[in-house]
Parts: sequence; C-alpha cells; structure tokens
Amino acid sequence: MDQRAPCASTTGYWNGTVWTPHQWFIWKASFGHGRGELAHRTAAKGREVWSDEIAQSGRCCEQFDAITGKGSDWHPFGALSSPVVRWSAAYRRPGRLKFGLDARIVTRQWNATFTRLQAQLALAPARAQTVLATFTQYPRRLPRNGKPVP
Repeated sequence: MDQRAPCASTTGYWNGTVWTPHQWFIWKASFGHGRGELAHRTAAKGREVWSDEIAQSGRCCEQFDAITGKGSDWHPFGALSSPVVRWSAAYRRPGRLKFGLDARIVTRQWNATFTRLQAQLALAPARAQTVLATFTQYPRRLPRNGKPVP
C-alpha cells in the first residue's frame, strides 16, 4: 500500500505491515513485467527482515512493521517462512529457473555441474520478461536465440 494513501496506517493490521506471502506475489509478478531488479530487492528485503526477527526473537512472525521491520502478531507460523525459503533457493541454489506467473517451462536441461542450461520457455508475448537462472558460476548473462539479452 502506498504509505501516502489516506487509509494507510503505520499501526494497521492489514495496511500498515508487510506480509511475506504478499511480497512473494510481488516478487513473482515482477519477473513477468521485466522488473528483475525490483524482484531482487523484494526478495533481499524479505530475507533480511525475516532473518533479523529470527535472530532477535526466535519467532517466525506473520507480518512485519513497514517502518521498523520488526515482526508482530501471531508467531507460530511455519508456513509464512516458505517465501523466504523459496527466495533463498532461487538466488543461491544452483539449478533453479524462475520467471513470472504467466510463463511455463517447455523443456529444461542442466548439465551435472549447473554451469550450462538449455531451456525453452513459453513466455507471455509483447512485453519485457525477466528470467532468473541460478548457476554455480555467478553472475552470467544468458543469450536468447543466440543474441545478448538486456
């Protein structure tokens, strides 16, 4: 929620806090709109606030204060940590291939050391897309149809 909106509240249950599962949807949708940097920042911040709360309180909270990053409300929510697990795997575990909500893998073949990928994806046409492929050698740019990709 835009914090300048009249209904925004820094203490609101639904509109003053950040919910990790909602951030996961923003992360995933960012790929489908060619916003790879936004996706990266969203995942990095989500991992950061979750890790900080776990280190300080030992609790997996359902939401985080948008200003302080402090976890709040009900805490025995193991399922709410799944976006953090998915983000960590996407950026750190070789052999991962991530993209937007409106795309699918047609074929995918990694070599044994995750240094080479041959893939065919079905992507939504007529707009920018971001595809994240996690190799053992980082960073790398993948060509598309033999041409450099911005």
